[in-house]
Amino acid sequence: MREWAPPHRLVLDFYVASGPDAPTDVTITFTAEGDGTRVTVDHRPTAASAKIWTERAPRYAASWERVLECLRTARRDR
Repeated sequence: MREWAPPHRLVLDFYVASGPDAPTDVTITFTAEGDGTRVTVDHRPTAASAKIWTERAPRYAASWERVLECLRTARRDR
C-alpha cells in the first residue's frame, strides 16, 4: 500500500499477473452517493509494467468489473 487516506482514497502497487518487478498502479476512491458509496477504480501501468499493459489491461478491467459487481450484490443482499 502506497497511500491510505480514509475514507476517501487507497493507492497501491498491484502485482497480480505482473509480479513485484512490474507492478501496476491502482487508485481506488470512495465517494458518498445517496445512501451508498461510489467506488471508482483507476488501474494504470507504471513505467515497469508498460510493456505488458496492452496485453493484460482487458483482463484487469474485466476482473475489476467482476469485483465491483460482487460488492454491489453483497450490498443489495444485506
